Amino acid sequence: LFLFFLYNMFTIKLVRFDSYSYGTFGRLYVPVGDSFVTFYTLEPSKPIIKTGTYPVTLTYSPKFGRKLPLINNVVGHSGVRIHSGNTKLDTIGCILIGSDREKNHLVSSRIALSKFLSLVTFPCTLKVTRASEGGLPPE
Repeated sequence: LFLFFLYNMFTIKLVRFDSYSYGTFGRLYVPVGDSFVTFYTLEPSKPIIKTGTYPVTLTYSPKFGRKLPLINNVVGHSGVRIHSGNTKLDTIGCILIGSDREKNHLVSSRIALSKFLSLVTFPCTLKVTRASEGGLPPE
């Protein structure tokens, strides 16, 4: 029954495209009508979230003192979230979200998180891919 709901939910897509010593950058695509709103992401150099599909719920985070997206079923890890942050120092495994990217960090992360939360309907599905695997959504 849970799988039925998983595949009939709102789906967001994370496409990883660059990996450096200071982190792995990607783009997060949120469908809006016939288009996408795009955010930049930053994860640790060796992301703990493997490519695949994950259910995402909006739950209270004691660490951040507010409701944030929780990525469920990450093998070997719990409490993996999408939250604001600018550099690899702001995450130990979560996905940081920003409005733009500069050389080695994200910018406007709080604004991006607020916009992301206003666009996404929870629960939803997160599909994680790599650009090198043809993971880019249609433009």
